[in-house]
Amino acid sequence: MRAAFEELAEGNFDSGLARLNKDNRWHDASDDLNGPFCLSFPGARGWGEELLAASLLKRHAANLAHGNGIQVFAHRAVCSILRNDSAFRVMNDQGDHGGRSPLAILRHALTGNLLHEEFVPLSAPRSGSQPEEDMHPRIGIAWESIDDRGVCIPAKSIPREKFLTILDGVDATLISFQRKRPGVAEIVDHVVPDDVIDAEDQTKVVQEILGLDCMVTISTTTAHIAASFGIDVILLAAQRKGPQWFWRAHAEHAKHLYPTTQVLIGIGEDANWWQPCIAGAKAKLSNLLVG
Repeated sequence: MRAAFEELAEGNFDSGLARLNKDNRWHDASDDLNGPFCLSFPGARGWGEELLAASLLKRHAANLAHGNGIQVFAHRAVCSILRNDSAFRVMNDQGDHGGRSPLAILRHALTGNLLHEEFVPLSAPRSGSQPEEDMHPRIGIAWESIDDRGVCIPAKSIPREKFLTILDGVDATLISFQRKRPGVAEIVDHVVPDDVIDAEDQTKVVQEILGLDCMVTISTTTAHIAASFGIDVILLAAQRKGPQWFWRAHAEHAKHLYPTTQVLIGIGEDANWWQPCIAGAKAKLSNLLVG
């Protein structure tokens, strides 16, 4: 399966999708977009990809004549996000559900016309308390991806002091969505706690993100949330051969999966992959705030 994602990362979409179709967990003989779908990517560790699948499927569902919604099975956290959206009938993924894999969704996006359809943000939950009136732009930030052991993943992380240079000279309210890194309160105006970010109910995270003007980040689940709700995202990602192939498809092969996201791709997968991205991210942020 890794070979399939390597093909997708390189822009070889037909051959990559064909490889996925040979995997029993991905195989799908039907090319329509009729549910039910299991949104999880077989073999993926996180659930950000499920939101990518949901965001792509929303373009199709928004144009359906009937209003029943497409049935989907998803991780509990994803269910807490999609349950507010009438485009979906959401079920918790219990394993034995009979839902289709996301393969047809990817086919229609990467080799079909799905990306030509209008992007429709996911529907937001009813908001509780609103952020206080703030004359400064509100920017969400995250700079490291941390594994279950609390260890930084080099190919998905940027040293904090280097990442923060993107924000040099920016007069903004900074909100940290960085997990498992205590002691950041002195560099930001607000910290979204780990127990909120890691909660099965993501309503509070969504509300925090909907209050942003922009998010500057590496590849995280919060990046997928912001992008799927149409928040502006500036995302820095390594030029990895297989994992996070969707950022390379977006940036290098004009498959704009999330239209409000600007992706900068670094070189290779070593610890310094991010170096060519910093100046570009700073320029994009400046242009975005001026705009």
